[in-house]
Amino acid sequence: MKVLNNINKWRVLFAAFLLICAVSCEKHIEIRRTGPERELSLNAALTAGPSEQVAYVTTSYHNKVRGVKDALLKLYVNDELAASSDTLREAHNYHDNNSDAVMMIPFHARFGAGDKVRLEVTADGMRASAESIAPESAKIVSVDTIPITKISGDRTTALTRIKVQVQDVSGIDNYYRIEAFVKYSISQVYLDPGEFDQVGPQFLRKGTISVKLDNKAEPILYSGSHVDAYYDPEDTDYYANEYNLFNDNVFRDKDYTLTLYAKDLRQYFSFTNIAFLPNLRVSEKRTLVVRLYTMNKDMYTYYNDCMFDNSLQGMSDFIPLIPYPDNVNGGNGFVGALSVNDFEMELPYIEDVYNHYHNL
Repeated sequence: MKVLNNINKWRVLFAAFLLICAVSCEKHIEIRRTGPERELSLNAALTAGPSEQVAYVTTSYHNKVRGVKDALLKLYVNDELAASSDTLREAHNYHDNNSDAVMMIPFHARFGAGDKVRLEVTADGMRASAESIAPESAKIVSVDTIPITKISGDRTTALTRIKVQVQDVSGIDNYYRIEAFVKYSISQVYLDPGEFDQVGPQFLRKGTISVKLDNKAEPILYSGSHVDAYYDPEDTDYYANEYNLFNDNVFRDKDYTLTLYAKDLRQYFSFTNIAFLPNLRVSEKRTLVVRLYTMNKDMYTYYNDCMFDNSLQGMSDFIPLIPYPDNVNGGNGFVGALSVNDFEMELPYIEDVYNHYHNL
């Protein structure tokens, strides 16, 4: 057992060394701060298209971070002002004290592949900025969903196999991330409308539900080098490479089909208690969305470092901290622009949520 543990430790150390070497030639955030005692920290993953964006800002000291009290954000697309915002909201606060909070600045902006995006933030007398160019987006050619049943001993589990055909951007090295979610829209109708009840369908709400992807059957997503040091191969809730990052090393300039698994897609619906009311029928429209992000190498490295640091291996005392890429001028942090391609597939309409729930 001691020999096995030592081998595993050296494997982990070697993996950490490779990750450090991967970013050692780039500008990166200092692990042990030697720069200014107080500076602005700016982080954002900006997505192409007309969408709500978010930038995260803090005041960074050598041994602590503090929130900012006021801030002004400006976004330039190809050197022209495209958005500005002075709205501050609390993002993370572990100390029940606003001065310790990481603050977020929401704003709306539109940009596309090939656009140069520059983010500038002025806060509490400090100013920081970063630039990124949105890469050309790869394309999802097709998505196929296949219901299957997994049998393990006396237990059966309903799953969905999801095959995603990706068309690589030719001529360059590419870096990707894939995710999936279900969009839903719920409506209700009174079966026997009373005097004050609305007749006909009535919209209730809409939203999204994240689909957790199991990537263990896909070799370019799951290498078998476990993020969690205590990985149990029988644990069906374990997902390595949780961000589903990959590059095009094995399919450059070609198409490639990813094989993923998820819970039975019938289970992805928004349950509401009013479905139990005797005089109501609640219906739900659902759409599966598979989203492919295209990013540059630094953004890919940043995500990988986050994934490692959030794992039990990254939290081990004998593993040195990993330097994150840094592209912020006048402060520290990372701002990246990602291009997005969505593939949408209509899922079976749920005519009666109550019956659907009890027939799963």
